[in-house]
Amino acid sequence: MEILSNKNEIINQFESFFENIMDTTEIRITDLTKNIKGKMLELGAKVLEKWFEQNIGTGYEGCKINKMINGENEKLRFINHVEKTFISSLGEIRVKRSYYQSKSYAYYPIEEKHTWLKDEYLPDVKELSCYVSMLEPYEMASEMLKKVGGINISSSTLQRITKSIGEKLVENEDNLTADSSYEKPPKNIDKLVISCDGTCINTENEWKEVKNGAIYEIKANIKGELHAINKSYISRIENCQDFGRRLYIESRRRYLGYAKEVITIGDGAKWIWDLFNNYYPNSIEIIDWYHATEHLWNIIELMFGNRENEQGKIFEKKCEDLLYEGLISLLRVTIIDKMKELSIKEGSTRYASIIKALNYFITNENRMRYAEFEKRGYPIGSGVIEGACKHLVQIRMKRSGMKWSIKGAHDILQLRCLYLSNRWNEVEDVIESAA
Repeated sequence: MEILSNKNEIINQFESFFENIMDTTEIRITDLTKNIKGKMLELGAKVLEKWFEQNIGTGYEGCKINKMINGENEKLRFINHVEKTFISSLGEIRVKRSYYQSKSYAYYPIEEKHTWLKDEYLPDVKELSCYVSMLEPYEMASEMLKKVGGINISSSTLQRITKSIGEKLVENEDNLTADSSYEKPPKNIDKLVISCDGTCINTENEWKEVKNGAIYEIKANIKGELHAINKSYISRIENCQDFGRRLYIESRRRYLGYAKEVITIGDGAKWIWDLFNNYYPNSIEIIDWYHATEHLWNIIELMFGNRENEQGKIFEKKCEDLLYEGLISLLRVTIIDKMKELSIKEGSTRYASIIKALNYFITNENRMRYAEFEKRGYPIGSGVIEGACKHLVQIRMKRSGMKWSIKGAHDILQLRCLYLSNRWNEVEDVIESAA
Protein backbone atom coordinates (compact mmCIF):
# COMPACT_ATOMS: atom_id res chain seq x y z
CA MET A 1 0.00 0.00 0.00
CA GLU A 2 1.17 3.54 -0.72
CA ILE A 3 0.44 4.55 2.85
CA LEU A 4 2.98 2.01 4.06
CA SER A 5 5.57 3.48 1.74
CA ASN A 6 4.83 6.95 3.07
CA LYS A 7 4.93 5.70 6.64
CA ASN A 8 8.37 4.16 6.07
CA GLU A 9 9.54 7.42 4.49
CA ILE A 10 8.52 9.31 7.64
CA ILE A 11 10.21 6.74 9.85
CA ASN A 12 13.40 6.91 7.77
CA GLN A 13 13.44 10.70 8.00
CA PHE A 14 13.05 10.51 11.75
CA GLU A 15 15.84 7.97 12.13
CA SER A 16 18.18 10.05 9.96
CA PHE A 17 17.39 13.18 11.96
CA PHE A 18 17.87 11.28 15.22
CA GLU A 19 21.34 10.11 14.18
CA ASN A 20 22.36 13.62 13.14
CA ILE A 21 21.18 15.06 16.44
CA MET A 22 23.06 12.44 18.42
CA ASP A 23 26.27 13.39 16.58
CA THR A 24 25.79 17.10 17.37
CA THR A 25 27.75 18.30 20.40
CA GLU A 26 28.67 21.96 19.85
CA ILE A 27 25.25 23.59 20.08
CA ARG A 28 23.28 25.58 22.62
CA ILE A 29 20.57 23.57 24.34
CA THR A 30 18.01 26.21 23.32
CA ASP A 31 18.91 25.81 19.65
CA LEU A 32 18.95 22.03 20.00
CA THR A 33 15.43 21.87 21.43
CA LYS A 34 14.21 24.27 18.73
CA ASN A 35 15.67 22.01 16.04
CA ILE A 36 14.09 18.92 17.56
CA LYS A 37 10.74 20.62 17.99
CA GLY A 38 10.80 21.94 14.42
CA LYS A 39 11.53 18.52 12.98
CA MET A 40 8.87 16.84 15.11
CA LEU A 41 6.32 19.38 13.87
CA GLU A 42 7.40 18.80 10.28
CA LEU A 43 7.06 15.05 10.64
CA GLY A 44 3.76 15.50 12.47
CA ALA A 45 2.41 17.55 9.56
CA LYS A 46 3.32 14.74 7.18
CA VAL A 47 1.53 12.23 9.39
CA LEU A 48 -1.52 14.50 9.45
CA GLU A 49 -1.45 14.77 5.65
CA LYS A 50 -1.49 10.99 5.34
CA TRP A 51 -4.28 10.73 7.90
CA PHE A 52 -6.37 13.11 5.76
CA GLU A 53 -5.58 11.04 2.67
CA GLN A 54 -6.63 7.79 4.31
CA ASN A 55 -9.55 8.89 6.52
CA ILE A 56 -11.00 12.01 4.92
CA GLY A 57 -10.16 11.35 1.28
CA THR A 58 -10.84 13.77 -1.56
CA GLY A 59 -14.63 13.71 -1.56
CA TYR A 60 -14.82 12.08 -4.98
CA GLU A 61 -18.39 10.94 -5.79
CA GLY A 62 -18.07 9.83 -9.40
CA CYS A 63 -17.79 11.54 -12.78
CA LYS A 64 -21.21 13.18 -12.57
CA ILE A 65 -23.43 14.05 -9.61
CA ASN A 66 -26.81 15.71 -9.07
CA LYS A 67 -27.31 18.39 -6.44
CA MET A 68 -30.24 20.57 -5.38
CA ILE A 69 -29.21 24.22 -5.79
CA ASN A 70 -31.72 26.99 -5.01
CA GLY A 71 -34.56 24.49 -5.30
CA GLU A 72 -33.46 23.13 -8.67
CA ASN A 73 -31.72 19.88 -9.51
CA GLU A 74 -28.42 20.64 -11.23
CA LYS A 75 -25.98 18.24 -12.85
CA LEU A 76 -22.34 18.75 -11.95
CA ARG A 77 -19.38 16.99 -13.47
CA PHE A 78 -16.03 16.18 -11.95
CA ILE A 79 -13.30 18.54 -13.19
CA ASN A 80 -10.15 17.54 -11.30
CA HIS A 81 -8.53 17.30 -7.88
CA VAL A 82 -7.62 20.73 -6.54
CA GLU A 83 -4.92 20.89 -3.91
CA LYS A 84 -5.40 23.32 -1.02
CA THR A 85 -2.96 24.30 1.70
CA PHE A 86 -4.29 24.25 5.24
CA ILE A 87 -2.66 25.69 8.36
CA SER A 88 -2.52 23.32 11.34
CA SER A 89 -0.74 23.65 14.67
CA LEU A 90 1.82 21.19 13.23
CA GLY A 91 2.46 23.36 10.18
CA GLU A 92 1.15 23.51 6.62
CA ILE A 93 -0.47 20.45 5.07
CA ARG A 94 -1.72 19.94 1.52
CA VAL A 95 -5.01 18.20 0.84
CA LYS A 96 -6.49 17.21 -2.55
CA ARG A 97 -10.19 17.94 -2.97
CA SER A 98 -12.47 16.69 -5.73
CA TYR A 99 -13.83 19.66 -7.68
CA TYR A 100 -17.23 19.58 -9.45
CA GLN A 101 -18.78 22.25 -11.62
CA SER A 102 -21.96 23.10 -13.49
CA LYS A 103 -22.58 26.13 -15.66
CA SER A 104 -23.32 28.28 -12.63
CA TYR A 105 -22.03 26.42 -9.58
CA ALA A 106 -18.70 25.18 -8.17
CA TYR A 107 -18.75 22.46 -5.57
CA TYR A 108 -16.38 20.55 -3.28
CA PRO A 109 -18.29 17.59 -1.72
CA ILE A 110 -15.64 17.23 0.99
CA GLU A 111 -16.48 20.73 2.26
CA GLU A 112 -20.16 19.89 2.62
CA LYS A 113 -19.32 16.86 4.74
CA HIS A 114 -16.59 18.64 6.74
CA THR A 115 -17.61 22.30 6.79
CA TRP A 116 -14.49 23.36 8.70
CA LEU A 117 -12.47 22.62 5.53
CA LYS A 118 -13.93 25.75 3.90
CA ASP A 119 -11.40 27.80 5.85
CA GLU A 120 -7.64 27.49 5.42
CA TYR A 121 -7.15 27.36 9.19
CA LEU A 122 -7.90 24.00 10.77
CA PRO A 123 -9.91 23.78 14.02
CA ASP A 124 -6.82 23.23 16.21
CA VAL A 125 -5.31 26.53 15.00
CA LYS A 126 -8.61 28.34 15.45
CA GLU A 127 -8.88 27.06 19.01
CA LEU A 128 -5.35 28.24 19.79
CA SER A 129 -6.12 31.57 18.11
CA CYS A 130 -9.18 32.13 20.29
CA TYR A 131 -7.26 31.06 23.37
CA VAL A 132 -4.32 33.46 23.00
CA SER A 133 -6.54 36.31 21.73
CA MET A 134 -8.79 35.89 24.75
CA LEU A 135 -5.75 36.28 27.00
CA GLU A 136 -3.77 39.02 25.25
CA PRO A 137 -4.18 41.82 22.64
CA TYR A 138 -4.09 40.54 19.06
CA GLU A 139 -0.59 41.83 18.29
CA MET A 140 0.84 40.14 21.38
CA ALA A 141 -1.22 36.99 20.74
CA SER A 142 0.28 36.77 17.24
CA GLU A 143 3.78 36.94 18.70
CA MET A 144 2.92 34.27 21.28
CA LEU A 145 1.73 31.81 18.63
CA LYS A 146 4.88 32.34 16.61
CA LYS A 147 7.24 32.10 19.58
CA VAL A 148 5.63 29.18 21.36
CA GLY A 149 4.07 27.18 18.53
CA GLY A 150 5.85 28.33 15.39
CA ILE A 151 2.48 29.36 13.95
CA ASN A 152 2.52 32.49 11.79
CA ILE A 153 -0.84 34.27 11.92
CA SER A 154 -1.19 38.02 11.60
CA SER A 155 -2.99 40.03 14.27
CA SER A 156 -5.73 40.93 11.76
CA THR A 157 -6.33 37.24 10.98
CA LEU A 158 -6.45 36.44 14.69
CA GLN A 159 -9.07 39.12 15.11
CA ARG A 160 -11.09 37.70 12.20
CA ILE A 161 -10.98 34.17 13.61
CA THR A 162 -11.82 35.30 17.14
CA LYS A 163 -14.67 37.49 15.90
CA SER A 164 -16.14 34.62 13.86
CA ILE A 165 -16.08 32.14 16.73
CA GLY A 166 -16.99 34.72 19.36
CA GLU A 167 -20.10 35.76 17.43
CA LYS A 168 -21.36 32.17 17.30
CA LEU A 169 -20.73 31.73 21.04
CA VAL A 170 -22.57 34.99 21.80
CA GLU A 171 -25.46 33.87 19.59
CA ASN A 172 -25.64 30.52 21.39
CA GLU A 173 -25.70 32.27 24.75
CA ASP A 174 -28.40 34.71 23.61
CA ASN A 175 -30.60 31.83 22.46
CA LEU A 176 -30.68 30.16 25.88
CA THR A 177 -34.01 30.40 27.70
CA ALA A 178 -35.15 30.13 31.30
CA ASP A 179 -37.44 27.27 30.24
CA SER A 180 -34.53 24.88 29.74
CA SER A 181 -34.76 21.84 32.00
CA TYR A 182 -31.80 20.44 33.87
CA GLU A 183 -31.27 17.09 35.47
CA LYS A 184 -30.69 16.82 39.18
CA PRO A 185 -27.06 17.69 40.01
CA PRO A 186 -24.68 14.81 40.68
CA LYS A 187 -24.11 16.08 44.23
CA ASN A 188 -26.00 18.13 46.79
CA ILE A 189 -25.59 21.90 46.60
CA ASP A 190 -25.83 23.38 50.08
CA LYS A 191 -25.16 27.03 49.32
CA LEU A 192 -25.31 28.67 45.90
CA VAL A 193 -24.01 32.23 45.87
CA ILE A 194 -25.01 34.79 43.23
CA SER A 195 -23.26 38.12 42.93
CA CYS A 196 -22.99 40.90 40.36
CA ASP A 197 -21.21 44.19 39.84
CA GLY A 198 -20.18 46.54 37.06
CA THR A 199 -16.98 47.97 35.62
CA CYS A 200 -16.43 50.30 32.67
CA ILE A 201 -14.52 49.93 29.41
CA ASN A 202 -13.80 52.46 26.68
CA THR A 203 -15.95 51.89 23.59
CA GLU A 204 -15.81 53.61 20.22
CA ASN A 205 -18.19 56.36 21.36
CA GLU A 206 -18.03 56.51 25.16
CA TRP A 207 -17.26 54.62 28.35
CA LYS A 208 -19.78 51.83 28.90
CA GLU A 209 -20.55 49.72 31.93
CA VAL A 210 -19.89 46.01 31.63
CA LYS A 211 -22.22 44.14 33.95
CA ASN A 212 -20.67 40.99 35.42
CA GLY A 213 -22.23 38.08 37.27
CA ALA A 214 -20.60 35.32 39.29
CA ILE A 215 -22.28 32.14 40.50
CA TYR A 216 -20.45 29.75 42.76
CA GLU A 217 -20.71 27.28 45.62
CA ILE A 218 -19.20 27.60 49.08
CA LYS A 219 -17.03 25.01 50.78
CA ALA A 220 -15.41 25.20 54.21
CA ASN A 221 -11.95 23.70 54.82
CA ILE A 222 -10.93 21.86 57.98
CA LYS A 223 -10.24 25.21 59.66
CA GLY A 224 -13.72 26.42 58.86
CA GLU A 225 -12.49 28.94 56.27
CA LEU A 226 -14.88 29.46 53.37
CA HIS A 227 -13.75 29.01 49.78
CA ALA A 228 -15.59 29.64 46.51
CA ILE A 229 -15.68 26.59 44.22
CA ASN A 230 -17.20 25.75 40.83
CA LYS A 231 -17.31 29.39 39.75
CA SER A 232 -19.03 30.48 36.56
CA TYR A 233 -19.37 33.94 35.03
CA ILE A 234 -21.45 36.02 32.67
CA SER A 235 -20.51 39.43 31.28
CA ARG A 236 -22.32 41.83 28.94
CA ILE A 237 -22.86 45.46 28.05
CA GLU A 238 -26.65 45.62 28.28
CA ASN A 239 -29.55 46.98 30.29
CA CYS A 240 -30.43 45.70 33.76
CA GLN A 241 -33.48 43.73 32.59
CA ASP A 242 -31.61 41.75 29.94
CA PHE A 243 -28.67 41.17 32.25
CA GLY A 244 -30.96 39.99 35.06
CA ARG A 245 -32.54 37.47 32.71
CA ARG A 246 -29.08 36.30 31.60
CA LEU A 247 -27.90 35.89 35.20
CA TYR A 248 -31.04 33.94 36.07
CA ILE A 249 -30.58 31.58 33.10
CA GLU A 250 -26.99 30.90 34.15
CA SER A 251 -28.07 30.26 37.75
CA ARG A 252 -30.66 27.79 36.44
CA ARG A 253 -27.90 26.01 34.55
CA ARG A 254 -26.00 25.94 37.84
CA TYR A 255 -28.90 24.05 39.49
CA LEU A 256 -30.59 26.99 41.21
CA GLY A 257 -33.72 24.89 41.73
CA TYR A 258 -31.79 22.23 43.66
CA ALA A 259 -29.75 24.44 45.99
CA LYS A 260 -30.68 24.20 49.67
CA GLU A 261 -29.85 27.87 50.23
CA VAL A 262 -29.35 30.74 47.80
CA ILE A 263 -27.26 33.73 48.87
CA THR A 264 -27.15 37.02 46.96
CA ILE A 265 -24.27 39.41 47.59
CA GLY A 266 -23.67 42.90 46.24
CA ASP A 267 -22.90 46.48 47.10
CA GLY A 268 -25.65 49.01 47.67
CA ALA A 269 -26.39 49.76 44.00
CA LYS A 270 -30.16 49.90 43.47
CA TRP A 271 -30.07 48.02 40.14
CA ILE A 272 -28.38 45.05 41.79
CA TRP A 273 -30.98 44.65 44.52
CA ASP A 274 -33.88 45.26 42.15
CA LEU A 275 -32.47 42.42 40.05
CA PHE A 276 -32.01 40.11 43.05
CA ASN A 277 -35.50 40.85 44.39
CA ASN A 278 -37.02 40.09 41.01
CA TYR A 279 -35.27 36.78 40.32
CA TYR A 280 -34.26 35.53 43.78
CA PRO A 281 -36.95 36.83 46.17
CA ASN A 282 -36.29 34.13 48.77
CA SER A 283 -32.51 34.43 48.84
CA ILE A 284 -30.41 35.42 51.85
CA GLU A 285 -29.38 38.98 50.97
CA ILE A 286 -25.99 40.28 52.09
CA ILE A 287 -24.37 43.68 51.56
CA ASP A 288 -20.67 43.15 50.96
CA TRP A 289 -18.80 43.84 54.22
CA TYR A 290 -16.11 45.93 52.54
CA HIS A 291 -18.66 48.26 50.88
CA ALA A 292 -20.52 48.61 54.19
CA THR A 293 -17.35 49.53 56.07
CA GLU A 294 -16.42 52.00 53.30
CA HIS A 295 -19.67 53.85 53.99
CA LEU A 296 -18.85 53.80 57.69
CA TRP A 297 -15.38 55.21 57.02
CA ASN A 298 -16.93 58.07 55.07
CA ILE A 299 -19.02 58.93 58.12
CA ILE A 300 -15.94 58.84 60.36
CA GLU A 301 -14.14 61.24 58.01
CA LEU A 302 -17.12 63.60 58.04
CA MET A 303 -17.16 63.51 61.84
CA PHE A 304 -13.44 63.73 62.64
CA GLY A 305 -11.96 65.28 59.50
CA ASN A 306 -9.90 62.17 58.66
CA ARG A 307 -9.46 58.56 59.77
CA GLU A 308 -6.06 59.21 61.33
CA ASN A 309 -7.57 61.02 64.32
CA GLU A 310 -6.85 58.87 67.40
CA GLN A 311 -10.25 59.53 68.95
CA GLY A 312 -11.78 58.74 65.56
CA LYS A 313 -9.95 55.42 65.31
CA ILE A 314 -11.36 54.30 68.66
CA PHE A 315 -14.86 55.37 67.65
CA GLU A 316 -14.51 53.72 64.25
CA LYS A 317 -13.64 50.39 65.86
CA LYS A 318 -16.67 50.68 68.15
CA CYS A 319 -18.92 51.39 65.15
CA GLU A 320 -17.45 48.51 63.13
CA ASP A 321 -18.20 46.13 66.02
CA LEU A 322 -21.82 47.33 66.09
CA LEU A 323 -22.05 46.95 62.31
CA TYR A 324 -20.63 43.42 62.42
CA GLU A 325 -23.18 42.40 65.06
CA GLY A 326 -25.96 43.84 62.92
CA LEU A 327 -26.99 46.37 65.57
CA ILE A 328 -27.86 49.05 63.04
CA SER A 329 -30.33 50.98 65.21
CA LEU A 330 -27.78 51.17 68.01
CA LEU A 331 -25.12 52.20 65.47
CA ARG A 332 -27.32 55.10 64.37
CA VAL A 333 -27.97 56.25 67.94
CA THR A 334 -24.26 55.96 68.79
CA ILE A 335 -23.26 58.12 65.81
CA ILE A 336 -25.94 60.76 66.52
CA ASP A 337 -24.87 60.93 70.17
CA LYS A 338 -21.26 61.34 69.10
CA MET A 339 -22.22 64.19 66.77
CA LYS A 340 -23.75 66.01 69.74
CA GLU A 341 -20.59 65.41 71.75
CA LEU A 342 -18.53 66.81 68.88
CA SER A 343 -20.87 69.81 68.63
CA ILE A 344 -21.90 69.05 65.07
CA LYS A 345 -24.99 71.21 64.83
CA GLU A 346 -28.30 69.99 63.48
CA GLY A 347 -29.17 71.73 60.24
CA SER A 348 -25.53 72.09 59.22
CA THR A 349 -24.33 70.69 55.89
CA ARG A 350 -22.00 68.35 57.75
CA TYR A 351 -24.81 67.03 59.95
CA ALA A 352 -27.08 66.50 56.94
CA SER A 353 -24.34 64.60 55.08
CA ILE A 354 -23.83 62.23 58.00
CA ILE A 355 -27.57 61.58 58.40
CA LYS A 356 -27.84 60.90 54.66
CA ALA A 357 -24.93 58.43 54.90
CA LEU A 358 -26.62 56.74 57.86
CA ASN A 359 -29.71 56.07 55.76
CA TYR A 360 -27.64 53.57 53.74
CA PHE A 361 -27.38 51.39 56.86
CA ILE A 362 -31.05 51.81 57.82
CA THR A 363 -32.17 50.85 54.29
CA ASN A 364 -29.97 47.75 54.25
CA GLU A 365 -30.33 46.71 57.90
CA ASN A 366 -31.51 43.15 57.17
CA ARG A 367 -28.58 42.65 54.79
CA MET A 368 -25.98 43.54 57.43
CA ARG A 369 -26.29 40.80 60.05
CA TYR A 370 -22.67 39.82 59.54
CA ALA A 371 -22.05 37.89 62.78
CA GLU A 372 -25.17 35.81 62.16
CA PHE A 373 -24.27 35.28 58.51
CA GLU A 374 -20.79 34.00 59.33
CA LYS A 375 -22.16 31.76 62.06
CA ARG A 376 -24.46 30.16 59.46
CA GLY A 377 -21.56 29.65 57.06
CA TYR A 378 -22.40 32.43 54.60
CA PRO A 379 -19.75 34.57 52.90
CA ILE A 380 -19.94 38.27 53.82
CA GLY A 381 -17.55 39.54 51.15
CA SER A 382 -17.95 39.88 47.40
CA GLY A 383 -14.34 39.11 46.56
CA VAL A 384 -15.33 36.69 43.79
CA ILE A 385 -17.24 39.29 41.77
CA GLU A 386 -14.67 41.99 42.55
CA GLY A 387 -12.04 39.60 41.19
CA ALA A 388 -14.23 38.93 38.16
CA CYS A 389 -14.38 42.63 37.30
CA LYS A 390 -10.59 42.66 37.34
CA HIS A 391 -9.64 39.28 35.85
CA LEU A 392 -12.58 38.88 33.50
CA VAL A 393 -12.74 42.41 32.11
CA GLN A 394 -10.06 44.87 33.16
CA ILE A 395 -6.89 42.82 32.59
CA ARG A 396 -7.77 42.18 28.94
CA MET A 397 -9.97 45.11 28.02
CA LYS A 398 -8.77 48.21 29.87
CA ARG A 399 -5.24 48.56 28.52
CA SER A 400 -3.80 51.83 27.34
CA GLY A 401 -5.36 53.12 24.12
CA MET A 402 -7.95 50.35 23.79
CA LYS A 403 -11.36 51.15 22.35
CA TRP A 404 -13.97 48.47 21.71
CA SER A 405 -17.02 48.02 19.57
CA ILE A 406 -19.89 46.51 21.55
CA LYS A 407 -19.87 43.37 19.39
CA GLY A 408 -16.09 43.04 19.59
CA ALA A 409 -16.19 43.40 23.36
CA HIS A 410 -18.89 40.74 23.65
CA ASP A 411 -16.87 38.30 21.52
CA ILE A 412 -13.87 38.51 23.86
CA LEU A 413 -15.99 38.62 27.02
CA GLN A 414 -17.83 35.45 26.02
CA LEU A 415 -14.56 33.63 25.38
CA ARG A 416 -13.18 34.79 28.73
CA CYS A 417 -16.36 33.78 30.55
CA LEU A 418 -16.21 30.26 29.14
CA TYR A 419 -12.49 30.01 29.92
CA LEU A 420 -12.86 31.18 33.54
CA SER A 421 -16.01 29.06 33.98
CA ASN A 422 -14.15 25.90 32.93
CA ARG A 423 -16.39 25.54 29.85
CA TRP A 424 -13.79 25.85 27.10
CA ASN A 425 -15.11 22.65 25.56
CA GLU A 426 -18.02 24.75 24.24
CA VAL A 427 -15.52 26.81 22.25
CA GLU A 428 -14.02 23.65 20.78
CA ASP A 429 -17.48 22.34 19.85
CA VAL A 430 -18.38 25.56 18.00
CA ILE A 431 -15.09 25.54 16.13
CA GLU A 432 -15.52 21.93 15.01
CA SER A 433 -19.03 22.61 13.71
CA ALA A 434 -18.33 26.04 12.21
CA ALA A 435 -18.52 26.43 8.42
